[in-house]
Amino acid sequence: MPMDTRQLPYSKQTISGEKHPDRLSAEAFRSAVWVRDQGKDRATGAPLVKWDPHWDKQGQVCHLRSRGAYPDLAVDPDNAVLLSGRMHWLSDGRGGKRLRMTDPKSGEPATDGSKPIRFILTDKVGAVIWERIS
Repeated sequence: MPMDTRQLPYSKQTISGEKHPDRLSAEAFRSAVWVRDQGKDRATGAPLVKWDPHWDKQGQVCHLRSRGAYPDLAVDPDNAVLLSGRMHWLSDGRGGKRLRMTDPKSGEPATDGSKPIRFILTDKVGAVIWERIS
């Protein structure tokens, strides 16, 4: 049975009309990451572009902590870094999580994209191919 909202002591509408007016839009979130990382792949330092079919040149915004587990951080620029399509693919389950992103001091998984991050690329058996702090 539908609830009669006329009897509530407060309005169900928010002042701004938006569910979370303090959050960035998805477009503003991606733009903030592109600006902060200066259009370069944080893992390799290579320049990236927004639209390119070649996945080594195409820039993608990669979340450090997943959107599903941390929905409140989905549009937080500090929870993301700019990577090429290839590096993004290697950093998640699609690529076997061969690109690891860790805190340079503690070795724990990186949680803040605005701070330096150690990027470690491994081969299929886990041997380190290269590592870089950026």
